[in-house]
Amino acid sequence: MVCSCCVLDCTNSVGTNKKLSPGRTSISFYRFPRVRIRYSTKYQKLIRKQRLAWLAALKREELSEDRLDWLRICSEHFASGAPSDFRDTENPDWVPHLNMGYEISDCENDYEELLNSDNNENHGAEVQSQFSFDQKIEGESNAMKESSVSVQTDLSGTYIAALEEELSKRNEEIYELRKRLADVLWTEESFKNDDKKMSYYSGLPSFKLFKLILDELEPALSKIRIKEIDNFQKLLLTLMKLRFNISFKDLAYRFQISGTSASSCFRTVIVLIVYTFQCFLFWPDRDVLRTAMPECFKEAFDSSIVVITDCFEITTQRSLNAKARTKTFSNYEHNYSAKYLVGITPHGFVSFISDSWEGQASNKFISEHSGLLDNLLPGDVVMSDRGFTIKESFSMHYSELLTPEFSHNKMKLAPEDVEKTRKIASVRTHVEKVTGVMKNRFRILRGPAPTEFFKFKHNDNSILDYVVRSACILTNLCDSIVPMEEP
Repeated sequence: MVCSCCVLDCTNSVGTNKKLSPGRTSISFYRFPRVRIRYSTKYQKLIRKQRLAWLAALKREELSEDRLDWLRICSEHFASGAPSDFRDTENPDWVPHLNMGYEISDCENDYEELLNSDNNENHGAEVQSQFSFDQKIEGESNAMKESSVSVQTDLSGTYIAALEEELSKRNEEIYELRKRLADVLWTEESFKNDDKKMSYYSGLPSFKLFKLILDELEPALSKIRIKEIDNFQKLLLTLMKLRFNISFKDLAYRFQISGTSASSCFRTVIVLIVYTFQCFLFWPDRDVLRTAMPECFKEAFDSSIVVITDCFEITTQRSLNAKARTKTFSNYEHNYSAKYLVGITPHGFVSFISDSWEGQASNKFISEHSGLLDNLLPGDVVMSDRGFTIKESFSMHYSELLTPEFSHNKMKLAPEDVEKTRKIASVRTHVEKVTGVMKNRFRILRGPAPTEFFKFKHNDNSILDYVVRSACILTNLCDSIVPMEEP
């Protein structure tokens, strides 16, 4: 079907541009305004008014409204070459008005011809009659103009009120959507006043502590070239990995970056945390230890205990190397693991953490080769579990190793050994909670640790070593769980 203009006496159609205004090179064809269901009720009414106005402008009585969707009006009937937006009622192109095939008043031309006629005397009565008729037409025209202005004013006022109401609704929607978007995008604003949310995702007790850590790391974090996330998100991503041990692909989807960028960011920030806050992982002076000694330790062992040692293991993924699998297999975990020696002061401060050892290594071997003994002074007392059978090594440093007694081949323990074991057990529970809390707070310590944590090294230490050290440092930055006084 050929697309042609429906205006009277307009012969323009697709492919035949017979009537082109000066300056135009082509003609476009436009449909009648259509009422859209997705629009508001007020907008639908406004479109219906424009649709009827177009139909009235054609002055074709044979056309009905049900045929309008098939009709087209060409650009030659609009001053700008196209109809205005249905909301722009003040625009002349709200309705087609040029070259519509009729005149507003043909009588004015007839009147001028009659005035210039040579037979003016013979046709005076006709001229007077025509003049009266012309005045009548002019009066009707002025009345129509005044009515049109009144209608346009009312329509403009209604339109503005509708726009203001619509704008208010849209602004409220935009505000709510921005608020929800901020929560999804893991922005600083969404965590700022929500300590519970910060504690859940980072393992830190408050946003204030997170911000203090962020401020110290800010200069170094700015050098990590990942444009998609800011410094706040770089630190948050790292702590979320420590907290939940979720995959890098999961973190990539959450922060809208690549998996490679997520892994690279984590490795870099972990090293930065250790180097920036390594002052919070140290062996305290003896005077400090005695001053901060909890009452339960003072009552049981005076103030001579400097550290409580323990070993914990982190399961690892199965290595492809047979020799590595043999070394990392742990009989205790019945799995492949990396082993660490941790030293904790009586008031719950992590004062020592070893490098990683294969799961096959014994507690005695790790204690003698991890550097723990180098921190001891004459007279120091170290509390350990039954598996630490290295009293001779401690004696060489003029120190004492305190462990629970066990019966060996004896039927039962002597009363003094029972009392000693009871005292050790009563205070060790407080310290054992520290490693338990640390594993609950940073679940990456539960494993399994990916093999890539051993491939990437920094200063001869694996990424897993930095992970464990950072967990110890962050634990020290939080409040201690060991009570200073008995309740």
